[in-house]
Amino acid sequence: MALSRKLNKKHDFNPAGIGEAPQHGGVYVLYQDAEIVFIGHARESIRKELEARFRGDETGLTQRCTHYAFEKRSNPEKREEQLLEWHKTAYLRLPRHNERYG
Repeated sequence: MALSRKLNKKHDFNPAGIGEAPQHGGVYVLYQDAEIVFIGHARESIRKELEARFRGDETGLTQRCTHYAFEKRSNPEKREEQLLEWHKTAYLRLPRHNERYG
């Protein structure tokens, strides 16, 4: 399994770019330049999750990200698990900011 086309379409990780994210549940991928550094999910609003990450509400680690991508999903937890497994298979590890959480 590879990333879908939607997850390969990068948006700037800044207030204007985050404003393009949907108010819908789904998964998101955070990049620092070309590297995937975090894979997460949002049950209700991808935009709100990204805004919180940008502010550093969860952890300041993701504030240094440069881009993000998203995919709207009705079952984002399952898709997040699939993407984390894909990353572990492709890169032999979790994204560096996911490693801190298991």
